[in-house]
Amino acid sequence: RIEKLPPFTLTSKNHKSTKREMSNNPKEAKSKTIVCLGAGYAGGSTICIMASHCPKDKFYVCDIKKSLVDSWNCGRVPFYEPGLQSFLSKTHEKNLWFSTVNEKLLAEANVIFIVVPTPFDKSKREPSLQYYRRAAHMIKSACQNSLSRKIVVEKSTVP
Repeated sequence: RIEKLPPFTLTSKNHKSTKREMSNNPKEAKSKTIVCLGAGYAGGSTICIMASHCPKDKFYVCDIKKSLVDSWNCGRVPFYEPGLQSFLSKTHEKNLWFSTVNEKLLAEANVIFIVVPTPFDKSKREPSLQYYRRAAHMIKSACQNSLSRKIVVEKSTVP
C-alpha cells in the first residue's frame, strides 16, 4: 500500500559544506534535478512517488532497456503495483520523465540514484555486481568534468 507523506526538500546552508537539513518550506529551496539509473520495480516506483511529493524538482528515470522506458513513456506502469498508476498520472511529463541512459542528464544532476539489479550468483554464493559497476562507470564518465557536487545514492536489496 502506498501512502502519501508530507513533502520535504534537501537544502544546503553553505555551498562548500556537506551538511544538509530538511526544510518543510518549499519556497526556501532551489529546484533539484534527480536522476535514477534503473526504471524497474524499485527505481521506477521510488522516483514516481518522490516526484509526486516534490513537484518543484525535476526527476528523470533512465534505463538501458528501451522497451521498459517506452512502457513508462506510454503513461502506464510496466508491472503490478497497486496505487502507483495514480502517482504516475500526476507527475509524468510534468516533473517526471523517462529516458534511456543519458550522460548529459547525469552531468546536470544534483542527486543520482543507482537502482539496478543485483542478482544472486548461486555458484559463487554472492550477488553479481556487474550492473552496479556499469552504472558507477557511467556516472564517472558523465561527471568527470562536472563542476557541481553530486550526491550518489545506492538503493539495493543486497546488504
